Amino acid sequence: MIRCKRWARRRAIPWIIALSFVATTGCVPDEHANGDEPVPADREAESSKDAAEALPERDAIDDPAARARIEHLTRDAIESLERAANFLAEQSSFRVIADVSFDVLQSDGRLLEFGSRREITLRRPDRFRMREARRDGDTRTVFFDGTTLSMDLPGHEAFVQIERPGTLYAALDHLMKDIGTPVPLAELFAENLAAPLVDGIASGYSVGSSAVAGRPCEHVSFRHPEVDVQLWIEEGDRPLIARIVISHKREEGNPQFRATLSDWDLEPETPDSLFQFEPAEGSEHLVVGSLAGGMTSGAEGTE
Repeated sequence: MIRCKRWARRRAIPWIIALSFVATTGCVPDEHANGDEPVPADREAESSKDAAEALPERDAIDDPAARARIEHLTRDAIESLERAANFLAEQSSFRVIADVSFDVLQSDGRLLEFGSRREITLRRPDRFRMREARRDGDTRTVFFDGTTLSMDLPGHEAFVQIERPGTLYAALDHLMKDIGTPVPLAELFAENLAAPLVDGIASGYSVGSSAVAGRPCEHVSFRHPEVDVQLWIEEGDRPLIARIVISHKREEGNPQFRATLSDWDLEPETPDSLFQFEPAEGSEHLVVGSLAGGMTSGAEGTE
């Protein structure tokens, strides 16, 4: 039994949008001993112990030679990241499958893993579609057709729509800043994927060559004050991101967010109809209110 299932029919559910986008979101299973509610936590990356030990933050290094070495390693890693970001930004459209998993810290100190599979399709500058299939069987699809953001919630026999004409970047910005909805893997949609990762980097490191699902990749690691980030970037003339792992160093239990990106298609068929939504007959049109104070303990999450 999933806690939020029938809630969706009894309330305007201002928090339902967050639940559909957030990778760490839980309609969390009712398996908690003594009725304890889970404590939501951001999830993100797993940094290699050796790399972490070899990469102290540059500001903490007094020796000029050692500092210069760290800066050189960091610059090389950033160049790899920027190459991948620029390549993705040049694509007018793409489709990718993201297998996502994340840790949720429970009130008794356990870390439980949840996850989903997402199919993301984008056509610049003003179309995107994201279908999510969760491990608990729930599915939902988000559409943007250049004028309207729509969310289909078939498991709840409901849908949400927000009028927001403009680019897909403006629509995502509206979701994140105005409505307060985290959008997992939003960087994939961005015009500059590297910017949010490069900002605030304490140090970086190219770990070396590593295979992800049989694809040769360059493995790079970055340290930020709050998180460690690892990326696996395909080698060759298609520097696509194959895997992302992020770890919150300052959160209890060091919860992680993990995403493996596969089946990249840089020339997908993207007819307008793919991004348009028609609600099913009898589906309830939910009203979206302010997210402030609307999140419910045990069902919320952030990424």
